[in-house]
Amino acid sequence: MELSLNAARDMLAPLLENNKMLPRDIFDYKNEMHDNVSVHIRRCFPLIKEELLSFVKTPVSDIICFGPVCSSVYHSDSNINIAFVVDTPLPDHVLKYINISMEKRGFVFKVYDHRIKFTIIKPQDVTFANWSVMYNRWNITPQLQNFKYDVDFLLEQYNKLNDAYHEYLDNLPKNEKGIYTLESCEKIKAYFEDLKQKAENALKNAPEHEYSLDYNLWLALDVFKVREHFRKEIVRSETYYLLEGDNGNI
Repeated sequence: MELSLNAARDMLAPLLENNKMLPRDIFDYKNEMHDNVSVHIRRCFPLIKEELLSFVKTPVSDIICFGPVCSSVYHSDSNINIAFVVDTPLPDHVLKYINISMEKRGFVFKVYDHRIKFTIIKPQDVTFANWSVMYNRWNITPQLQNFKYDVDFLLEQYNKLNDAYHEYLDNLPKNEKGIYTLESCEKIKAYFEDLKQKAENALKNAPEHEYSLDYNLWLALDVFKVREHFRKEIVRSETYYLLEGDNGNI
């Protein structure tokens, strides 16, 4: 994606917006969730419990709101992330597919203009600042901070990341028709999964969460539609081998 320096900077700038306070349509002047918002979220619980938690046999220890709306880094279209905290022996990849299934089946909920995204997470995966919808209190209060870097620095670090992934991903093996091999597809998935893990670790393990560089570099990949491009390449490749009956090797 070829862009001028100013255009690239303008696209990244919203990631570093800092509103200095929590969103007033979700939280009040005391930084407590509005009653009408809590009530609306709770109305969704019966369906969510039936659709999501039917796969999980252990009780829910908490239901939390987390993510951008629990910091001063949010936008008008930021999601309200709601998680059912469950101490389950289910493997992480199983929880991932259960969580994805909700959106795939068309279950969409909103509060005002904010989309509510429901997930199941384990206690060890709870992120830093979070509000308990179940107990109507902050488990960990947000630390409203300023970014320690500016848009130019974020763009500089992104360009380094951009060079690194092009050097690696663009040179993975392809067949004679220029289509990634299935092995290459798996390497692409692993590459982005590693970057995602770094972002999630930053989100989970530090009070700076949304302010961290690793997390915002991960967001930048979506701003510039990098992951979308490679997702399309993977779908194109896997579809080709499925239809051709090829094993995807060269």
